[in-house]
Amino acid sequence: MTIPRQFSNSEQSAYPCRIAWQRAIAYLLCLSLIALSLQGLFVTPAAAAIRTLEEGPGQIVYQTRSTLVDDRGNAWQAIVFQRDCRGQLDPLRLRLVGFPGQAAIAHPAPLTLSDDLGTVITAPDDTEAIFHNRNAPEAHIAQYDLSTAIDQIPIAIPLTLRIPSATADTIVLHVAPGVLQEWREVNAIAAAAVD
Repeated sequence: MTIPRQFSNSEQSAYPCRIAWQRAIAYLLCLSLIALSLQGLFVTPAAAAIRTLEEGPGQIVYQTRSTLVDDRGNAWQAIVFQRDCRGQLDPLRLRLVGFPGQAAIAHPAPLTLSDDLGTVITAPDDTEAIFHNRNAPEAHIAQYDLSTAIDQIPIAIPLTLRIPSATADTIVLHVAPGVLQEWREVNAIAAAAVD
């Protein structure tokens, strides 16, 4: 039979304080673990702004840039833009740029856009429009035509982009709703400027 330990008066007054500290530390550890486990479920928006650039007489580009991180932790520059050439709008395009050597994108495979509600949309590869040697585009750069996809994309929930890879598994990027809203705004601003 174990006899319970008798605490002195000073130990008895310190004991509840020790329990409170232990509970506080355990509570903070639990919160930290929960936050870390939920980190992949929520996408934080990258700060971006819609820019208007005059490339030449009668040629204006509307664009927004943001940084997206893939499932491997690699950063990608996402540039959504639309060009107005003397009142004629080019298609709304998404250009994805990774660091050289980090990925080999399969061209001319389409980009797949999906959300958690089961919406799946594809955007055709338009990379050949940016390279002089159309047979040898840079492996870490891709461009897609979002013209038909932009109105089908729900903006209230995060979007997942699946970039086809020539060497490994599909590259997965997550896009926050705020970034999607900016993509739509580029399209709306460009259309309003032409009207």
